[in-house]
Amino acid sequence: MMTSQRLPIPTLFVLVGAIAMASCSAPDEPSGDANAAPVTASQRRLVRVETQVVQPTDFTDVIELTGSVEANNDATISAQTGGTVNFLLPLGSTARAGMVIARIDAGLTD
Repeated sequence: MMTSQRLPIPTLFVLVGAIAMASCSAPDEPSGDANAAPVTASQRRLVRVETQVVQPTDFTDVIELTGSVEANNDATISAQTGGTVNFLLPLGSTARAGMVIARIDAGLTD
């Protein structure tokens, strides 16, 4: 009967670290094809880059979506009488309890 043996966690970390270090090459080792001709200074291509200093900034996470909305409940609203609504208070005014703020002018419907 076979029993499984587990490696301790520190041993696994050492093995993974050793594999990672072995996969890295030293800077003086040539990479690529050993038969390739060396690159001369005139063959090198220089690329001009612009750098910026990284600074923390505020980030607002925004998702814009397009869709349609459908209500769970629908209601039909109608007035008990017809006419034109005349507002007695200007928009943004303060109203007290019981104060008349609008009237229906029935003169046009009679």
